[in-house]
Amino acid sequence: MIKSNCCLEKVLIVLDDVDCPRQLKFLAGGSEWFGRGSIIIVTTRNKRCLDVHKTYSSYEAKGLAHNKALELFSWNAFQQPHPKDSYVNLCNRVLRYAKGLPLALQVLGSFLFQRDEDEWESTLHRLKTIPLDDIQKVLRMSYDGLDDKCKKLFLHIACFFKDCKEKIVTRILEGCRFHPKIELKVLDERYLISISHGIIRMHDLLQEMGWAIVREKSPDNPDEWSRLWEYEDIKSILTKNQGTKNIEGIFLNETIAEPIQLPAEAFKKMNRLRLLKVGYNMVQLSQDFELPCRELTYLDWNKYSLESMPSNFHADKLVELHLQFSHIRHLWEGNIMLEC
Repeated sequence: MIKSNCCLEKVLIVLDDVDCPRQLKFLAGGSEWFGRGSIIIVTTRNKRCLDVHKTYSSYEAKGLAHNKALELFSWNAFQQPHPKDSYVNLCNRVLRYAKGLPLALQVLGSFLFQRDEDEWESTLHRLKTIPLDDIQKVLRMSYDGLDDKCKKLFLHIACFFKDCKEKIVTRILEGCRFHPKIELKVLDERYLISISHGIIRMHDLLQEMGWAIVREKSPDNPDEWSRLWEYEDIKSILTKNQGTKNIEGIFLNETIAEPIQLPAEAFKKMNRLRLLKVGYNMVQLSQDFELPCRELTYLDWNKYSLESMPSNFHADKLVELHLQFSHIRHLWEGNIMLEC
């Protein structure tokens, strides 16, 4: 119907938020559907929509440059094209947070309009753990369109593998029963990640969305989360033996003054733990320390302090083992059967 009615007409058509290739094929299947000089503009969160239609050229919208971002933010926060003098430093902190994303600049500007400097400070501090809903609702649309496996992989990247090498992450994720070669491609097509020079990249606001999704069912109970990445949450759970079967990954990366003293049975209940990373000299272990996690796929423990791994250590599913600067003399006591 569209093709027969418009094939001789010069038209301007805007198709906003196209979600799948079938929609584009049905509404504007090709340039021959419309008269010469017609312009068809398509916006989408799924670059696959354009990849399968070779008649369309694509342009990926970039983040705003600093001056343009400051002007957009200022119109929303101050109703003028530049910030008030006393707010310049605060504005620059907002811009570093938004990283050129127009949606974030507009929402934050409107939220901070007519608020004093103390309220701006409080908001910036709050954003570290509680993103604004109006931003998250829009960003989450691409996540909600994923299948369950891609959703889990996205959360792994948000919590653990942002700015990591694609080849290494692919090997680890394959060990966790993902299919990362296609699933990473899907995330890239949905603009949830990008892969540049072999490194997996993710916008900070998308990473914060991932953190919020992990927290959302039990925001005040990190022992119920599937992934742990914040020092205080990890310390509380490990020192109190509050680990549960929900926990699939723990990355303890922060540099701290006081190492965490781990109880021997800190990991006893974590029978689904697959990913474990411990930064340099961040924990102290007792000689009877146990690590009975049968699903462990990735272990990176910098300066592991014992001379061998625990007797109940299960290595048969490991695809990556890093024990840099450790005190290891031999991996384990006695004999352990490994599957080839």
